[in-house]
Amino acid sequence: MIPAALDPSLDDQQKKALRGDLDKVGVKLSAKGWGVDVSAESVLRAGQTLRAEVLEFFLVVLRHVCEVLELPAYVASHKFGERVGGCLPVDRARASIQSWKQFGGDEQQRVQAAQEFLVPACYDQEGGGARWDWVFARVVAAEADTALNLAEALHAFVADRHGRPGVARRVGERLFAVLPLPGYFLLRGDSGADVTELVPCPGCENRQDAVLGAFGLLSARVAELAGVPCMPAVGGTFVHDVRAAAAEAFAHLREKVDGDARGDRDVLAQLADREACLAWLRKLVSKPPALLRGTRLTAPQRVALLQEAAETAPVEPCSVLTWNVNQKLQAKSAQAPGDDRVWSPVDNAEAIQAEVLRLLPDVVSLQEWPGEAAASRLAEQYALVGAKLGHAEAAGCVHLYVKKTLAATSWELPGVPGVACSVRLRGVDVAFVALHLEAGEAGAARREKHLRMVFEAARAEAETLVVLGDLNVRDPELVELLRPRGGGMLGTRRALLLQEAAYNRFSWHPQVNRYYAEDGYASKEAARFDRVLFAGGVFGCAYLVGKRKHFAAGSGFFLSDHFAVVALLDVDPEHGRRDRKESVPRQRRAALLRLCDRPPWRRTRATSRRTALVARSRA
Repeated sequence: MIPAALDPSLDDQQKKALRGDLDKVGVKLSAKGWGVDVSAESVLRAGQTLRAEVLEFFLVVLRHVCEVLELPAYVASHKFGERVGGCLPVDRARASIQSWKQFGGDEQQRVQAAQEFLVPACYDQEGGGARWDWVFARVVAAEADTALNLAEALHAFVADRHGRPGVARRVGERLFAVLPLPGYFLLRGDSGADVTELVPCPGCENRQDAVLGAFGLLSARVAELAGVPCMPAVGGTFVHDVRAAAAEAFAHLREKVDGDARGDRDVLAQLADREACLAWLRKLVSKPPALLRGTRLTAPQRVALLQEAAETAPVEPCSVLTWNVNQKLQAKSAQAPGDDRVWSPVDNAEAIQAEVLRLLPDVVSLQEWPGEAAASRLAEQYALVGAKLGHAEAAGCVHLYVKKTLAATSWELPGVPGVACSVRLRGVDVAFVALHLEAGEAGAARREKHLRMVFEAARAEAETLVVLGDLNVRDPELVELLRPRGGGMLGTRRALLLQEAAYNRFSWHPQVNRYYAEDGYASKEAARFDRVLFAGGVFGCAYLVGKRKHFAAGSGFFLSDHFAVVALLDVDPEHGRRDRKESVPRQRRAALLRLCDRPPWRRTRATSRRTALVARSRA
């Protein structure tokens, strides 16, 4: 077995065991008040399971789509499915469901008027959480084209990946008992002829992904009622295709909301008419093209993800890297060998440069470098366009490097702990600013002041701006900082309205990276101190790199107390134009996000294993 930490191909992938809020970036989409973090898209693209809050978000949107398209179906909450599949007695389950505020009189009337009831059910008969599984249940009237409340008998179809008749029968019987159908109970009398039928279900490797199978079948039924073609619900790859399609559908909604000038984060406002609902539904039930599903791509394919007939040029992203390398305060980890003859600060600095050269981004910002002189190995590929003391002398210097193949012009940033330059990319003048801002809560006012000074200085140099570095800004502070506040460039200047190239997890994570040996260090709150912000004719997405451990004399350690952040930037004037045709930047953003899911420098598994074996043998 090869440790994942040794594999460069896993730089931007996370351990599935880590749970909680680690993936979240603090920006949400909502649907009728149900909010979900935008990181859900990246979580799905990373191959993780469909979380309960994200499942509920999709169910709320599907329920809305059924209403707009006037489909004879009602999509139930996953909480309804939990009551149906759980261990509560039927009477208590019915009372619990009917007490919900969100399932009041209006919702119950919609159920009664519907001809079909669709619900993903979490089956947990014992109630201990040890033996749960997901199934999909569909209830219809035995008589064709009849509302559920007017049915004399009900017919339930239950799809279970294990094909268990007992499970299907129990779910069906409990559904018949808890549905709010007073007319049905009167018509049925005591001798109900209700039927439960076990139907085929696509295979699934584990119960964590069974929710994707149930959700995929539910979505497919809604699409069938709407007359929308959908992917076949068969085969071992169905759940993986559903996951990829859900990520695409989520991205579609996020892009719509991000482009809304009103700032409304409720996605239902973007699905107000029939055409919008059908377009989104097609995304949700269509198998993503094989080219974009992780196949090995050639270099021309990677930079031409848009079709040739598209309205814009292929996406050829500029890559930037920011890394606080901590070569001033403590030049090697406390976990590294203490003997400098085995692993010295010089070795650590060399390894940092080797990692940067492995990734070969176009622009590099290093913070906490020990001096203003250029890093020797980087000088082979990069020109040092500026070096300057950071927010304090103890924090070392900020360096800004640009590939020698790009013509960069440096310019002054007086009074700001950072360096800047301008580069012309794809016909757009882009100002790159590398910063290392003051740390701590007490430095919040100074951080804002310095950022405002940067924007004012950049205004005279270019209409497109990229800020990268250790900004020492936590998520709530960043949200407040980028919120429009009536005046100034941060608020009302549309061309420089800042966005962040968001990423999952944390760039400073003491629980994972115990760089310092001080007491209590591992209990400190993790943070995304390292950021890439942009404005104007550019769009970006980011992820973490530099997360593999290095080994020496049997010790495994990280090269810095921070992980590096890489952002892919699509520089194109369309992103910053007020009179833009929204379909063009939307296409470009979607293509960039797909490319970000498969970085061009990710190595094959075989190469990574060879590298890991060499590293382990040398250790």
